Amino acid sequence: MVNRLTPTHTHMPVGNFFARYPRGALTAGIVIVSLLGTLTLNRSHFRIFVERNDRIMSLDPGISSYPGKRIVRQLPSILWFKLFGSSSRPHIQRLDFDIKQPDLNVILSDRDRALNGTGKPILTDPTEVPAEIRYRGMRVKAKIRLKGDFGGHWRNSLRMSLRVSVEGNQAVCGFTDFSICKPGDRQFPFDDLYTSTLRQMGQLAPRETYVQVYVNGTSWGVMCIEEHMAKHFLENQQRKDSLIFKFSNDQDLLYISTTRPKSQIVWAYRLNDQKLTNKVFNAKRHLKNPLTRKRYSYVARERLQASAPHLYDMDTYTRS
Repeated sequence: MVNRLTPTHTHMPVGNFFARYPRGALTAGIVIVSLLGTLTLNRSHFRIFVERNDRIMSLDPGISSYPGKRIVRQLPSILWFKLFGSSSRPHIQRLDFDIKQPDLNVILSDRDRALNGTGKPILTDPTEVPAEIRYRGMRVKAKIRLKGDFGGHWRNSLRMSLRVSVEGNQAVCGFTDFSICKPGDRQFPFDDLYTSTLRQMGQLAPRETYVQVYVNGTSWGVMCIEEHMAKHFLENQQRKDSLIFKFSNDQDLLYISTTRPKSQIVWAYRLNDQKLTNKVFNAKRHLKNPLTRKRYSYVARERLQASAPHLYDMDTYTRS
C-alpha cells in the first residue's frame, strides 16, 4: 500500500531540468511569456498584432499564412525564397485596383461598421463602389465591395477580401465576376486542389488563380482570385446557361452573432431553413424570362415536400 503522504519521487533541481530537457524549457518559457502577455492584451493590442501579421504577409514571404508553431522550422526555406526565389513557382501577374479616396472610404466605413457592431463582428449589406482595374496593359471599369461574413476577410484595412464585377464585355483573368481574398482564407492549397479535382471529374467548381494585388499603389501581396457564379462560369465548363441555386442565406448567423443575451436566441434555424430559402445567382437577368420563372417556382415548390430526390443528381453529389 502506498502512503499518500509520502512523496513517491524526488524533485529535480531547476538547472538540471533545463539541461536535460531543453525543448521542454523553451516551450515552458514561451507559454509563460504568452500568459504574461495576455494579462495586458485587449482588443486594440490584438488588432495591432493582426495588422503586423497582414503587413508581413503582403511582403510575399513564400507562405500563405503563419503555420503556427511550425514557423520556426519554416524560417530557413522562407529566407531562401526571399533571397533566391523558387524555380518551381510560376510567374504571378500583377493586378492593380485604382479606387478614388471617397469610394475607398465607403469600403472602410463598411468594415468599421462590421467590426464595431453589437456582438461578434459580421458584415451586412456592403456597398458597391466604382473602381478601375489595370491588368496586363488593359484598363477596365468595375464595381467592387467588401466581401466575407466574418472578420478574417477584413480584419485589417490591408489584404481585405473584395467582390468584383467587371463592367461591359471585358474580363480579368478570364472572369467577369470574381472575388479576391487571402490564400489562407481558402486554406491554400487544399481548396485549390479540391476544386481542380472536381473539374477533372466533370463536376461544376469555380476556377482559382493567384495575382499580385496593388490597391492605389500599395502592395497587398499575393492573393487568390476566385471565379463567381456568373454566366461565363457555366460557359467555361461546357454547360448551358441556366439557373444556379443557393439554398441558404446566412441570416441565422447574423441573428446569433448580434443577439444579446444569448439566452434570447430561439428558433434561429428558421431564418436559414433550406426548404424556405431559394436564392438564384444573377436573378435580375434570369427571372425576366417567363419560362425561367416557372422553373424557379417548380424547384421552390418541390423542395417544400418531405423529400424531393427527383431534383438532385445523387451520383454527382456522392462523387463530390
